[in-house]
Amino acid sequence: MVRLELNWSIIDKRYFCYMFDLNTTRIQINFIGKGAAQNNLNNEEISQIHIFIPSISEQEKIVNYLDEAHLKKKQKETEAQRSLESIDDYLLSELGIHLPEPEENTIQNRIFYRSIKMISGDRIDPYAYKNIVLETLKNIKEYKYENRTLRQITKPVINGFDYRDFCDSGRVYLRVSNIRKDEFSLEDVRFIPEFLIEKDIALIEGDLLLTRKGSYGISVVVDKSILHAVISSEIFRLRFLNLGKINPYFISAYLNSKIGQIYFDRIKTGAIMGHISQDVLQHTPIIVPPIEKQIEIVDRITTIRDRAKQLRQEGVAELEKAKQEVEAMILGIE
Repeated sequence: MVRLELNWSIIDKRYFCYMFDLNTTRIQINFIGKGAAQNNLNNEEISQIHIFIPSISEQEKIVNYLDEAHLKKKQKETEAQRSLESIDDYLLSELGIHLPEPEENTIQNRIFYRSIKMISGDRIDPYAYKNIVLETLKNIKEYKYENRTLRQITKPVINGFDYRDFCDSGRVYLRVSNIRKDEFSLEDVRFIPEFLIEKDIALIEGDLLLTRKGSYGISVVVDKSILHAVISSEIFRLRFLNLGKINPYFISAYLNSKIGQIYFDRIKTGAIMGHISQDVLQHTPIIVPPIEKQIEIVDRITTIRDRAKQLRQEGVAELEKAKQEVEAMILGIE
């Protein structure tokens, strides 16, 4: 990082910051910057960057205009996030599950009692016996629809392939950071060379990928766009036995819900870097309503996610349009 001392009498600090978010400045930085693995600028190169400086009053108009554009984008993002957060409530409501409210973090709630019989032969960490955890497990067991474990509805769980010698092109190598709730994040994807992998980790449509370490317990369903990818050793592959009775997208939504996350927090091990083991994962309890109900729930969740995605895209597009208009104004383009 560098520290710049500017003449604030001729340039507004907010205007100066906004200029570094415009293409007129980013193009200069990319042209001047150097470095093979990671671009960088030295002090002399930074001094070569040209900043357009209209009058202070014009700068204030531009700042206000971009402030408004950023605010609209934030509002779209907030609305999109509210939509996504409503998925949990919708899913639980459709399944008829009521979760207890999280307890306040008080001394009274941090101290509780359980019998020796209850914890014998099981975990002894306090989280596993909190009221919200025990109530959640009780609700699942007493549910009106079928109860299954992952072992009963999937083939043996397989984790991926450990590889660290990345390259500029080749096969997509999926890491934990590329898995989000019910979607892939490929902005920071890695590649590995094409070579024969003896371990059976090939992907087919309908496979469910679940993170096992770090950000554990996050799942997404494999589609056509990612079939050729290789999953890392920190990702599980789950393949379902009967797609006529199991909708992978429903199972993914279920595991990503509050129910799934509470359960994964209970079974994870490791204080600093939590992780889930294959053996324990296979005992994960799953509520399995009729396939027609699963499809109905998935269709509704897909509609909510599509709407949230549209809102985010609208926010980005509107901000980009505002930035282009400002650039045209600065450059004197009609």
